[in-house]
Amino acid sequence: MSKVSNFKDAWKTPAKPTGAATNTLISQRVVPPNGPEGLLKQAATSAIPARDKGGKRVVNLKSSVCEPSPIADRMAVENDPDYEDLKESIRQDGQKVPILVRPKLEQPDRYEIAYGRRRWRACRELGIGVLAIIDEDLNDEALVIAQGKENHERKSLSFIETALFVKRLSKEFPNQTVAKAIGVKSVAAVSHYRKVADAIPEDLITKIGPAPKIGRPKWISLSELFVRFTSNQTKGLARLTGSEKWKTGSSEERFNIVFSYAKTGGKRTDDNSTNEVLDKDGTTVLLLKESKSGVKFAFRGKRGAEFSSFLAEQIPALLAKFEEQDDEQ
Repeated sequence: MSKVSNFKDAWKTPAKPTGAATNTLISQRVVPPNGPEGLLKQAATSAIPARDKGGKRVVNLKSSVCEPSPIADRMAVENDPDYEDLKESIRQDGQKVPILVRPKLEQPDRYEIAYGRRRWRACRELGIGVLAIIDEDLNDEALVIAQGKENHERKSLSFIETALFVKRLSKEFPNQTVAKAIGVKSVAAVSHYRKVADAIPEDLITKIGPAPKIGRPKWISLSELFVRFTSNQTKGLARLTGSEKWKTGSSEERFNIVFSYAKTGGKRTDDNSTNEVLDKDGTTVLLLKESKSGVKFAFRGKRGAEFSSFLAEQIPALLAKFEEQDDEQ
């Protein structure tokens, strides 16, 4: 698939699907709008005005012909218990609420997901079709409003997930549209979210994760600390994100590690921090255990033992070189 120049070009209102699109359907039916299932579907698509008084078209699509919209709202989380519960629920009881899709521009036999990525992902991993509502006239503004509103109403995004969503939307849409997408009335709120997301490196936010228990005040405090960061202080964050404590910590614990680092202007505050040294195959050969009292070396495995012997042989020469530099200075 060719790469488009910007989001809006990719999301022009697509033409209605041709006969080729029927090859992607497993089944289709019309849901009566006033029945129990119809009311449920309407609730799931409340952000989209009804275009068919007889009920929207609900189809069972092949999961393989669907793909997410270009602008992500949620962060990917490893070992997400909520997602596993959703997947198990669909496995046992089937998909209760459909996702919302529209035909792709110039590829009417494929569909882009406005919302319902987690449901689609679960169905894809289970190897089953995904129940979907197809809106053939969904334009780009209506899509992002539906995407944001559904996620905020069904399961609230964390503060920082919303801030990142705002930052990404703001590159393509006016503040009024972004405000509707996140369910706020004031465009000033959009600026507040954007200010936080702009101040903290996006790759660091992604590494921290959604941190659902960390609210707006702490993220604002962290963003204010980062505004004063130097380039060297920012580079020092790599040491934190590579530590064992970081790798085993929750999203909230990772936030607190960064917050403590930022509060001290980039100085270490933890009493026992461990960094790994890996060989070219990614195997841990050395652990550097740092504390206020000093640094301890711990060699791991066969490769670590070999490296220990090699280092022992090199230490006299390294020490001599170190002392030589001291003399020159």
